[in-house]
Amino acid sequence: MKKLANLLIGSAISLCILMPTATQAQLLLVTYTDSVTKQTASWNQELSPTPISSGAGQFTDVPITHFTASPSLGLSPYTDIIWFSNIPAITGGIAGGFATPYFNLNESSTATPLEQQYTGLESAPTFVPGTYGVIDFNNQDPGTLVIALVPPGAPGPIPGTGAAALAALALAGLYARARRA
Repeated sequence: MKKLANLLIGSAISLCILMPTATQAQLLLVTYTDSVTKQTASWNQELSPTPISSGAGQFTDVPITHFTASPSLGLSPYTDIIWFSNIPAITGGIAGGFATPYFNLNESSTATPLEQQYTGLESAPTFVPGTYGVIDFNNQDPGTLVIALVPPGAPGPIPGTGAAALAALALAGLYARARRA
């Protein structure tokens, strides 16, 4: 039994050394504030997310987590945000910005050139951290959109680490049992 436990522990150590380390996607913290109503929303999304859906030159619908809004109005948290291209001729007058049922539609300010919050194709966007002036499409309220990188090492699970920790505990238990036998 001791030989089996030693073999298992040696194999586990070798596996940990040889196994590539899981990388954590770079996360963004996105915060929107309406300057007139003082309504706010924030969420996390990946810097380069895989879209749920997209329309070339029009929009990209990306998954998000940890959506919060104030006031909440009792709405369920959103799981995705639709971001728009900054080409108004293609998007029917909508220029950049994002949409949720909570905040209706927001468009980039009329700054020239129009600011867009992501680069690349709508099917493979990369978001650009920064501070953007936005205007609510429905009521014309000005607002501020801040896209910031979440610092490396901030709390968040790295895929596979939980399973590796459980395997190590199981091996330690086997080893302790073998030593007693």
